[in-house]
Amino acid sequence: MYFIRCIGTLFVLSGMVPACVWGQQDAVLPEVLIDTHIHLYDPSRPEGVPWPPADSPLSRPRRGSAFKRVGKPAGVTGAIVVEASPWLEDNQWVLDLIDGDPFFLGLIGNLDIGTEVFADQLARFSANPRFRGIRLKELPQEALDEARLADLRRLAGRGLVAEVQLAGMSLDDVLALADAVPALPLLVNHLGGIQVDGKAPPLAWQEDIEALAQKPNVYMKISGLFQQSGQDIAPTEMVFYAPVLDVLWQAFGAERLIYGSNWPVSDLRGEYQAQQTLVLTYLATKDPTAPAKVMGHNALVFYGFLPSPTAVYESTNPVPQDFFLAQNYPNPFNGETLIRFALPHAGSVDVRLYDLAGQQVATLLTGSRAAGSYTVRWDGRGAQGQLLASGVYIYRLRFAGITAAYKLILLQ
Repeated sequence: MYFIRCIGTLFVLSGMVPACVWGQQDAVLPEVLIDTHIHLYDPSRPEGVPWPPADSPLSRPRRGSAFKRVGKPAGVTGAIVVEASPWLEDNQWVLDLIDGDPFFLGLIGNLDIGTEVFADQLARFSANPRFRGIRLKELPQEALDEARLADLRRLAGRGLVAEVQLAGMSLDDVLALADAVPALPLLVNHLGGIQVDGKAPPLAWQEDIEALAQKPNVYMKISGLFQQSGQDIAPTEMVFYAPVLDVLWQAFGAERLIYGSNWPVSDLRGEYQAQQTLVLTYLATKDPTAPAKVMGHNALVFYGFLPSPTAVYESTNPVPQDFFLAQNYPNPFNGETLIRFALPHAGSVDVRLYDLAGQQVATLLTGSRAAGSYTVRWDGRGAQGQLLASGVYIYRLRFAGITAAYKLILLQ
């Protein structure tokens, strides 16, 4: 068992604690349980929402408090919001909504790749450390032109990820995408698009899943379990879902499966906790470490929330096309925080920390660095190793004649 502090919460990554889940006396909950697939929206806004439709039973306010009412009693410790709206400013709406609430770890946004404005939009939103990537759909391999590939490389170059909704594209298209941009982490949503019917899935689908799992940058999300049943009231018997889950487990194993509910869409076919319990129960039969990994740890790895054991590390992403410095995360923080930046070419880098009086209190990084994406970890200590007082500080990065800076808040 080991511990990690992430976004203000103490996580036990390999431990499990006894818990009673839906009357199962032997059930256990992981200490870290992250629902990586929820939607937040509010149709009562003056401008309304493009999704869900006004006549849908889902068309009522679904803000963070609504999810906490169902997630927290089920043992959920954090969530990733997936943006379903095509409206650009709804990305900002969600980021503003979850600002300051450590329960909501991040947002998978909705931006159109292959456009003249994508680079600027990506620079804008990725400056917020809770923006963790985008969701792709309707991207068949024949549409992977140079403009779209360049934007996907930009995404990877910023240390971000892409989730894949299998709408207007096939698993073979995902395979082509994984080959075209091998440095971009991909997370396939909703059981790889299979319709669950209690029977062994088609052999062709199984072969596609096995081929996809050979790509180390591809993960699979166990999400939308009830939705994929296609039934008005989803079955709650494990035997109904086991044939599909067995294929995914055999292909991706405990290291590259990630859990998500698809709330509130999941509510249309069953109860939130019942769906979660099905996944937990299945995983517990496969490997004693699987619930902790699939329900929490793997999400922290995939979305980039796990800090490096070293103070500064270089990512395996391709050379970034743009320079950027991100807001530290978490902020405010207690313990340690992460500062991300990217260099489009080699050069001398200098990252220093100042108090509001302009006095230098620490040097976080100095020296030559190759082109690439980097993360600096700061533990709240000054140049002499002493813990600094709580307050507002400024970190400043200088590179190739560029100076960029952000404020951060230390809470001791």
